[in-house]
Amino acid sequence: MTSLAIPTIETNRLILRGPEPRDCDGFIDFFTSGRAAYVGGGPMSVGKAWRTFALELGHWQLCGFGSWAVTLRGSDTALGLVGGWNPIDSPERQIGWLLWKPAEGKSIAYEA
Repeated sequence: MTSLAIPTIETNRLILRGPEPRDCDGFIDFFTSGRAAYVGGGPMSVGKAWRTFALELGHWQLCGFGSWAVTLRGSDTALGLVGGWNPIDSPERQIGWLLWKPAEGKSIAYEA
């Protein structure tokens, strides 16, 4: 199997890079909290949140596109995910975003 090279996108303030295993903690923190109530029916168990993050990693390989991890320029810590989504049972392609604290309210999703 050939690994897909995920492109990096840069703005003046942000870097959007492929999601990586080290981004999992922020994802799990979000999805196991009440903040995820309107995103996939959260809060989730730690195990379900982990498996959902694994879907984000594999989506790129299976579909050729997916969500990018959003970071501020000069920091490689993920603040959330933005991008496309089209699981096999979805009626159409979607675009979405998840921002974790402290990224809310700073127009990061809009810019990404």
